[in-house]
Amino acid sequence: MTKAIATMLPAKSVSFSCAILTSVFLAASDSQADTVYVSNTGAGTITRIDSSGNSSLFASGLSSPKGLAFDGAGNLYVADSGDGTISVIDPAGNVSTFASGLNGPSALTFDSGGNLYVASPGNQAILRVDASRTVSVFMAGMVFNHDGAHLTADNAGNIYANTYNTVVRFDSSGNGPADVGGGGATQGIALDGAGHLYYALQNPCVISGNGGLLTGIADFPSPYNNNLQLAAFQDTPCDLAFDNGGNLFATFGNVSFDNPSHNGSAGNVLMEFGVNGENSVVATDIGGTYIAVQPVPEPGIWTFAGGVAAVLCVRKRAGRRHGVFR
Repeated sequence: MTKAIATMLPAKSVSFSCAILTSVFLAASDSQADTVYVSNTGAGTITRIDSSGNSSLFASGLSSPKGLAFDGAGNLYVADSGDGTISVIDPAGNVSTFASGLNGPSALTFDSGGNLYVASPGNQAILRVDASRTVSVFMAGMVFNHDGAHLTADNAGNIYANTYNTVVRFDSSGNGPADVGGGGATQGIALDGAGHLYYALQNPCVISGNGGLLTGIADFPSPYNNNLQLAAFQDTPCDLAFDNGGNLFATFGNVSFDNPSHNGSAGNVLMEFGVNGENSVVATDIGGTYIAVQPVPEPGIWTFAGGVAAVLCVRKRAGRRHGVFR
């Protein structure tokens, strides 16, 4: 039957001209609230603190976690000084080993090329771990502050490290060091979006640098600046980190208040210094002092939200055209 019908149809030349029509929907990403991650060395945990100061457990079962750093994919890297490893934690909280066999790693930073730099006081060195996980010595002979090693990097590939009295800079080839800050025992170091360097000084207790000066006592907001006492200068302030909006987060160790509403000790405190001069205590009793701010999309960036597609075909036959959508 099929063959008979086929012989009854006249043979005609038919051609089609088709085009794909698409409609793409874009949406502007809103600036997300900052999330700060804190390592608690004694408890072997990583805590997540949202913009309202609410804390939740992100990861546990680590040995002695210290320095933290995010890669471009949102994975969190942890320097575990207790077992000599670098752990990587994906956004779902799954923990795996990125590098092992290190000697007391305590601070991390990524350069713009995706290389991970590790402060290793046990080796008195800065190590570099490339994308293939090959570990090499980037700079030997380092003398870090015994209260905590810290690293950061700029967009040009320069690496910054704290020593006992100064902040030093090395270029991507390891040339240096160049003294770029300090004037006292230094701890946390961070660069803002404009490349201004900030560093935490232990005594006097200030956050200083070529971007301005923040004093640990005067810049605590009310009611926290009411008879505030910083219980141990050698632990205050400790670590620094900027978010995408230029706000500076800082940890202060062993803080106590003579304010009855705070019942004395507030433990380790997380503060935020805003770009417009405002500041606030984000959370108290945070457990640790090493922090990292999770990168969030910049406001105004357009992202794909959906779309539709159609195929327009025009059949050419006997001088007539028929348009159909499929």
